Amino acid sequence: MPCDPHVVFAGGGAPGHLSAGIAVAERLSRLMPRCRITFAGPGKTAELHRVRAAGYHYAALPASRTPERTLEAVRYVADNLLGFCASRWLLREQGVSGVVGLGGSTSTAVCRAGLSRGLPVVVLERNALPERATRLLSATEATICLAYEEARPHLQMRAESLVTGAPARPSFLKLHEAREDRRAARPADWRGPSRRLLVMGGVDGARSLNESVPEALAAMGPAARDWQIVHQTGERQLQETEKRYRDAGVDALVVTYIDEVASVCFASDLLIGRPGGTLLSEMALASLPAVLVPYAGGRADEHWANARIFEEAGAARVVNELSAQPLAELLTREMAPLMTDDRLRSRMAASMRSMAQPDAAGEIAAVVLDALYGRQPEALLRAA
Repeated sequence: MPCDPHVVFAGGGAPGHLSAGIAVAERLSRLMPRCRITFAGPGKTAELHRVRAAGYHYAALPASRTPERTLEAVRYVADNLLGFCASRWLLREQGVSGVVGLGGSTSTAVCRAGLSRGLPVVVLERNALPERATRLLSATEATICLAYEEARPHLQMRAESLVTGAPARPSFLKLHEAREDRRAARPADWRGPSRRLLVMGGVDGARSLNESVPEALAAMGPAARDWQIVHQTGERQLQETEKRYRDAGVDALVVTYIDEVASVCFASDLLIGRPGGTLLSEMALASLPAVLVPYAGGRADEHWANARIFEEAGAARVVNELSAQPLAELLTREMAPLMTDDRLRSRMAASMRSMAQPDAAGEIAAVVLDALYGRQPEALLRAA
């Protein structure tokens, strides 16, 4: 087997894309310590910093999202054609061995460039309803790694598809493994005594959660007073959200971003957030029951497909933001029983735990290895 393969992880634009890619890259590095890994994305500063902090190279490539207006179509075609040409140059000049697509426009351009050069391409799909990029690439010779079986009917049949689960960040996996060890030793004491509500607002179009959750908690009155509230607002909404909590008379720790998010999740008892694929995979590892609010924008269908799977499993409650009823009232109705009934939360936590896929990143890394070099010895795959 060649000693120095070079794999490009292509995609970005959404936090979950990058988190999933870094998780698989970490597992792939364990399998092949001399493997060179480069991330290719739209060039956002935050993405570049995250990739470099993880120890990988980063290449910025031009790409545009699917246009919402007719006037944007020309730029969309030009940017993505340029991105395809730049991708072919990158793959040739850097001696790339294979491509892993993470989703988004950059992913489509680099994956198509890789296929045009005869390289193996593996695509990650974290949602029950595949993204547009995945659906397009399913008509090629790429291999598609699915989080859920429910995604398979939405793909074209040319691509090979495997259900591997959705990868979670290494920090979540480490805490999951440690907690499972404690749970095996003391089955009745697997979750701590905390009563913490974690609100993941602000990031990725969750402004309405920043606006409505303080009002919902105020309407609950005494039922919310025994809880610690930790609310992530995202950039540019910190002061407004702090003011909403003050006006509502609710004590809350309001932060722009949570650095040690895995530790906070594992010490929490209830989550309010969007049902993105990576978030759900990590909440399952944390056995954290949730109130899910599907995004009302361009990814609404993907969010609803994800949310229904967890709702049907008994791991989450789902709130329809597009309902005629105010979002704060809907949240109050769903949150109140969960914050007052410990046994209900415990049952939902067990259901969430049953959805955990701790081996997803390792399975995807093994698929990438197989795409590069064919079947590997069992001892090498176990090292993943």
